[in-house]
Amino acid sequence: MELPENQYPRLLLHGGPIVEAFMALRQRLHEAFPSDIFRHIVVPPNAKRATWERLLTTKPAIGLAWNAWKPHGDCGATFRGDLVFAVFIAVQHTDPGRLYVGVPGSLRGMGAMGAAGAAAAFLHARALPGELGTPMVRLIALPPTADWLADDVGLVSLEVTVPNVSFDGPALAQQLDDFKGLAVTWQDAEGDTLVAPPPQTGETA
Repeated sequence: MELPENQYPRLLLHGGPIVEAFMALRQRLHEAFPSDIFRHIVVPPNAKRATWERLLTTKPAIGLAWNAWKPHGDCGATFRGDLVFAVFIAVQHTDPGRLYVGVPGSLRGMGAMGAAGAAAAFLHARALPGELGTPMVRLIALPPTADWLADDVGLVSLEVTVPNVSFDGPALAQQLDDFKGLAVTWQDAEGDTLVAPPPQTGETA
């Protein structure tokens, strides 16, 4: 069975709540760390050392990545779980003390501790728009980077969870019903495409 791309359920193609939560967190990070001072980047899946070096050519920098959608054990017929995102903040100072505490009163001169505190304040327990829910900061850490970052760079990582997320049930159900009712195509023995119209009331496919 084949279906044209433009007939595939939009919620599934778009990513639904995963994309919505990702974009909402990006907006929140822009509020916390203005883009005229901080470079905002999307960290690709499985970013390698060379990728990090390219992404962090300009500092300070804010990175965001999606890590997981962990299902609840009792989610039942509707998939529901916690969306997990990673936030990275790169700062740079030649003095190790400044690398931690930054330059007092300077947003551009923020250190690792200030960046961690600001990110937690803007992200933790502050509801996202609509019905996405409320993100929770589960961990703030300095990941080991000795082998691939210079001594004057500090990288702060945050694990941010948006709990108990699922697709919009009624909207997805409607799109899936429409999806299943669309014309389907398949090929005959000669490779020609045959089209079957949707079954009418009282008929079977």
